[in-house]
Amino acid sequence: MTTIRVEASVRDRLAALAEAHGRSLGAELAAILDDLEWEAIEAGYRRLAANPDDLAAYVAEAEAFSRLDLQDLADTAAEEYPEYNGGVA
Repeated sequence: MTTIRVEASVRDRLAALAEAHGRSLGAELAAILDDLEWEAIEAGYRRLAANPDDLAAYVAEAEAFSRLDLQDLADTAAEEYPEYNGGVA
């Protein structure tokens, strides 16, 4: 937990949004940040779609990646980082 300083008008606007959505101030801030992240992702895809060559390269790379067998990688990561996989560090 932390405290941030904001103008009273900003706090009041945030509080009104939080109340309208039935959330705490912190949850409202988190939701706003999540929305901004998704807007940035969507804007990136729109830029990508506007350039056919870049879009084709992206689709080809995504298709190649989806065909990879990552089981060996997953096994290696589980062995390498047991603290993240229920093992003993």
